[in-house]
Amino acid sequence: MPKDISPLRMIVAIIVLFGVVVITQVLFPAIEAGQTDPSLRAVTFGDYHSFRDGNLSTQAATALAESGISADEVYDGWVVYRNEGCVQCHTQQVRAIVTDVGLGAVVGAADISLTDFDLTGHERLGPDLSSVGSRLDQRKLAEVVTDASARHRWTTMPSYDYLSDQEIDDLVAYLSTLR
Repeated sequence: MPKDISPLRMIVAIIVLFGVVVITQVLFPAIEAGQTDPSLRAVTFGDYHSFRDGNLSTQAATALAESGISADEVYDGWVVYRNEGCVQCHTQQVRAIVTDVGLGAVVGAADISLTDFDLTGHERLGPDLSSVGSRLDQRKLAEVVTDASARHRWTTMPSYDYLSDQEIDDLVAYLSTLR
């Protein structure tokens, strides 16, 4: 026979449950959403057409020089990303929701103002890539691109090992700038 629950215990349980919901659904996403400075990507890497034209901002030129990546590689990698349809499974927009906590700063309008809307994505089957360059180094990015199932047996990501070595290098260069 179940015990009777006292009204005081019931009230405490409801308050605790409400507190957990507020913390997980409101507070955690709000902390990352509060980061209002445009990301490095927005300031330096947002306008990929300028890479093709050679009109790099000072920030982009400095960031590329520090990383050892050429503007041509980044632009060519951006083209591979578009042509291979990576946007069909990946987004580049961390949202202010619980499931995105830990993926990086929330992506706001300032972060994607220079980015083609097509690249921000609409559905996310794979991980968000807006800060993948901060999470994985170039070696790990290359491993994922050529054979994601070697790192994660459960993945549905196809292998892009049919790409040329140059295309893989370019794609990795582009992905590594997403910070």
